Amino acid sequence: MDSELQALPTKLTSQEDDDFIGFICTDQNGFCIKSNGDIQGNHEELSGYIGAITKRSNKLFNNNNLQNKPIINIECENVKYIIQNQGNINVCIVKQNKEEEEEQQTTTTTLDNNNNEIQQ
Repeated sequence: MDSELQALPTKLTSQEDDDFIGFICTDQNGFCIKSNGDIQGNHEELSGYIGAITKRSNKLFNNNNLQNKPIINIECENVKYIIQNQGNINVCIVKQNKEEEEEQQTTTTTLDNNNNEIQQ
């Protein structure tokens, strides 16, 4: 587990992804064993949630005889969480939710029959 954990931060932080905010790694009991980045909230509390979510999703995985471990995506207003169990470690990658930002920045202009802009 130690070698897996040591290699993970390098893999995660070396990705050239402008959306990347940080990550949290937990053990099977939901205890925070590594975190990095500008993640809002209490890392220990988030770790417990990540552990519980992963544990429940793995039960679905085992009940449905799926080939790969499930990947859980949670999208919030400004961030998204991507959670997966990797061996003995639960990994949560936190990214900016740019799709939401792009939707908010997109404006639509409506014209009436005289090509005058309509206020909405």
